[in-house]
This record gives sequence, structure tokens and C-alpha cells, in this order.
Amino acid sequence: MTGLKKLCVLTTIVLLLFSALTCITGSIMGVQWSKWFFNTLPGESLGLSIGLLFAAELLGFGNIRFITSAIRNWFRWSKAEILIAIVLLIVIGFIYFTRISSVQSHQLKSVFFVPHIFTCLLSYVFFALAAFFSGKCLIDKKQESENNSYRFVCLGFPFLTAGIVLGSMWAMSAWGDWWSWDPKESFSLAVWLVFAAFLHLRILYGQRFLRLNCFWVIIGFLLIILGVTLVNFSRIFAGLHNYSG
Repeated sequence: MTGLKKLCVLTTIVLLLFSALTCITGSIMGVQWSKWFFNTLPGESLGLSIGLLFAAELLGFGNIRFITSAIRNWFRWSKAEILIAIVLLIVIGFIYFTRISSVQSHQLKSVFFVPHIFTCLLSYVFFALAAFFSGKCLIDKKQESENNSYRFVCLGFPFLTAGIVLGSMWAMSAWGDWWSWDPKESFSLAVWLVFAAFLHLRILYGQRFLRLNCFWVIIGFLLIILGVTLVNFSRIFAGLHNYSG
């Protein structure tokens, strides 16, 4: 990869992380702050810059390695990994559905409800497995453990993307708006941006920074935990996705 291409990818990583930090700030500050920031010139320029860099990467670099690697990862499942994923999905799904089903005022009756929740939860399962292998790599220092972590991130990222898109479609049908900068929306977007930045770093440097890769994945999963525990089930973040009441 040429110096210009590396600079483009590194710039994208920085902008993605800055955007993630901005979304987390918006979750804390509230909907009005988020709407204000992303309607200002800095917010619009940030989105435009990321969009242009993404386009440059797709058109100029091809990123064939990521696409082929992601496809290969879909067909490399052991029986133990399948069993763990099923158990985690059942446990998380039971806790989540039990909690939100008690909220009568929430707009649950929608064709998008099941696919939105399912894709999001499945991505959480994959990211949980990725974090597990990252932690394992920090202990055993083996590249194989980090590669397994990367593999599960590649599996989880498309499902998280689908979950966000389906949630946006659900919001349009239920509340007449594709995106309202609700705290959960902002936090979910922050998680997506963090893992998108990680994938860029992994494509650029591979396993050159093994510990950094592992810590990055673990931090991304910790953001998921914070998003579920604080944003969904605490009184700190008030919004459409808060089920504390």
C-alpha cells in the first residue's frame, strides 16, 4: 500500500473514532445537542469527510482483502463455536425480551421488530466471542487467538449494520423519522464507528500491533455492554429505547 493510501486510511480511522466520541457525547448530552452538532458546519463536514474517504477506499483501493476475508470467515465454524453462539443468543434474547415486553407503551408491533432485535443481538454474540478471543490473546500471546477475534468481528459487523438499518426503517414506520439522535441510536452508531475503525486498522497493519488489536476489540465490546446496561436499562439516558420505567 502506497504512502497516500495509508494516509487516507489512517485519516479515516481518526475521523471514525472522533465521530464515535461525538456520538457518545451526544448520548450523554441529549437529543437536542446531537441534532445541533450534526446540523452545524463542523458536524456536516465530519460526515462528508468520512463519506469521501470511504468512497476513495472503495473505488481506489478495492479493499478486496477485507471482502474475501469476511466471506471466508462465514464458513469457518467449529461445533463448539456454534454451540456457544446459540447459548449466548438464547440467554441474551431471554433477558432482553423479558425486560422490554413489560413496557406496554413501546411500539413493539412492527414487522421490523424481530429482525431488528435479532440482528443486533446476534452481532452482540459475535462481538462477545471476539472479545473473548482478544482476552485470550492477551494471555497466550498467540496470533491464532487474535485472528479468531478478527474473524468474529467480521461476522458481527454486517449484523450490527443490518440491525441499525432495520431499526431506522422501524423508526420511520413507527415515529415518522429515519433517525432522531435518540441516545440508543447515537450509542449504537458509536459502536459501529469504533469497529469500523478497527477493521480499517486491521486491514492496514494486520497483526503488527497485536495487543492494540485486542484492546480495541475489548473496548468496543465494553461499549456494547454500557449501551445495553446504561442506555437501555438505567435512568441516566432518557429516550425511546429506555426501559427503566
